Amino acid sequence: MFPRWLPLALLCTLPSLAIAWDYFHVRALLLWVVCAGVTVGLFAILQLARGKGLREVPGTLLLALAAGVGMAGYSSMKMWLNQFGLTADSWLADLDALLFFGDPWRYLAWLKGGHLMVVYHWSWALFIAVSLVRARRDHAFIGGWFILWGIFAPLVQWLVPAGGPVFYERLGLGDRFAGIDPATAGMFVDYLWNAYLANDTEIGGGISAMPSMHVASVVWGALLWRSPAAAAYAAIIFLLSIASGWHYALDGIVGGLLAWGAVALARRLRFLKARAEDEAAPVEPAPAPAA
Repeated sequence: MFPRWLPLALLCTLPSLAIAWDYFHVRALLLWVVCAGVTVGLFAILQLARGKGLREVPGTLLLALAAGVGMAGYSSMKMWLNQFGLTADSWLADLDALLFFGDPWRYLAWLKGGHLMVVYHWSWALFIAVSLVRARRDHAFIGGWFILWGIFAPLVQWLVPAGGPVFYERLGLGDRFAGIDPATAGMFVDYLWNAYLANDTEIGGGISAMPSMHVASVVWGALLWRSPAAAAYAAIIFLLSIASGWHYALDGIVGGLLAWGAVALARRLRFLKARAEDEAAPVEPAPAPAA
């Protein structure tokens, strides 16, 4: 059956692809395809083990692939927007310090070490892959995902272009964040900075602190799962985003609000309101008339 979320997914994804096609990186998409393929493959095995068959697998695979195209499109848009510069870091850092009575990363200096980036990057990819499988029957959450990545995130990045604390000094703004352990940020800092300077197309390229899509994605997942464990995981990713220097606290707060707003907006779209299992439910025969 034609998925009712697909037109919205196309509507949200195509603008980024059209504007920033020159920055689209196929290999970035292929990395996600591998991750999504493994996740959907395990889902297929689980469905067979439960005796439910493979009826939901093709639609779930289409969702995972469409989400990957959307994320790759956003990465392309980041790289395209980066050519106009990163200008919002100073006031984001000052606003952070005003709201939290000091730079928030200083409260989290105990969260350090490269091993934390395994949680921040790799467990994040696994979490959102599993969450997309979980969302396969909920059109509102699927729609919210594409609104978040295709409309809200590029718009906010365009309005508030920022590099984040890890690039603060390299942007010529001073050594305010020099105390952050470089190992905690991981090895991708130089990689992204060099691509930014060269205005080059790279896998996972593009610099954008605001909003934090790491945080936005896990908040979207936490809203979907509605469990204390998912909420705790979202909180951990939020704290790591600050401790590592990848984001200001405001980046994560705005990202979380965008995730909530995207789902709330999708819920108001009439064609997304019905759940997939409701559509697939067998129609009960009308009772026979009384003799």
